[in-house]
Amino acid sequence: MVKIKKINFILIISLIILIMFVVFSADAVTGAVEGLTICANVIVPSLFPLTVTALFVFNSGAYIKLAEHIGLNFTVWLLSAIGGYPCGAILLERLYGMGVIDKKRAQKMLHFCVNAGPSFIVYTIGKNLLHNTFFGVLLLIIHLLPSFVFMLISALLQKETDQKYSSFLPLSDAFVLSVKGGLEGALSLTASVTFVFSLTGMLKSVLPKIVLTETIGFFEVTYGIKSNPENLYLTAFLLGFSGISVIFQILSVQTFIRPSFYSVLAARLVHGFISFLLSVAAFSVFPPDVSTLQGGNKIASYPPSSAIAVIFCAILFLVYFNPKNHKIAYRRKN
Repeated sequence: MVKIKKINFILIISLIILIMFVVFSADAVTGAVEGLTICANVIVPSLFPLTVTALFVFNSGAYIKLAEHIGLNFTVWLLSAIGGYPCGAILLERLYGMGVIDKKRAQKMLHFCVNAGPSFIVYTIGKNLLHNTFFGVLLLIIHLLPSFVFMLISALLQKETDQKYSSFLPLSDAFVLSVKGGLEGALSLTASVTFVFSLTGMLKSVLPKIVLTETIGFFEVTYGIKSNPENLYLTAFLLGFSGISVIFQILSVQTFIRPSFYSVLAARLVHGFISFLLSVAAFSVFPPDVSTLQGGNKIASYPPSSAIAVIFCAILFLVYFNPKNHKIAYRRKN
């Protein structure tokens, strides 16, 4: 019964969105063009090269030397921090497929191997949106610190054994596979951002800006950050949380590991909340309102209330999707 109601709800929402796309087609096209422009000019150029590089380090077997010296946890975390959001999930899926790690360890490592790339935070957000590289670097530190601590704790609790690494690919195959992986990630991100900007383009005339920023941004962080980049508290949270869109991308590449949506959502929420707390501490030491941007404007000093509102929405979303709250009877097919 619950499952049928959920399907009916999704069907109704889909039909409403479809009708709105037809009625407000001009606004939807304008939003889509804006999303494509941002992806082509800023997001993809900043993410694609580093994603390909991180994947090449893995596919070529160069990661083995790193893992032997600094440990597998640190190696995968480092490559995920370089390559951006989907990179860590892809690497863990391949490590599990090669028999290097088991399913349980892969699912645990996924909790700290989902990170935004440094070029996205420092270049896209810091330089292009805030026009202030310093705050971009500060946001990067705030973003990576929680996952780094989680990685260290996991490494201390994990009993390291002699890893059996698979033979690596020839350089030519490793390069082609890495470019393909980077391209797939870039196309997936572009499609997600374009759809969200198209959706918000037609909703602008119906919903106030603050509602769009804090609800649509919860699903796609690029829109939430671009709509209000000066709110550094909200930006810190959204970067750590990563957004429902990124979570769906992570689950889509986890064919064999296949962690539960609830566990991934909970991990992202914890990362976002800790990032929010760190931003409150960091920006009390480096107040945004006293820093002048390159354009001559000042970063507005926003209270953390809007970020708290998004966190509250995320908690409600988390509670709603808790499997314990949805007791569905399944019949085993003979």
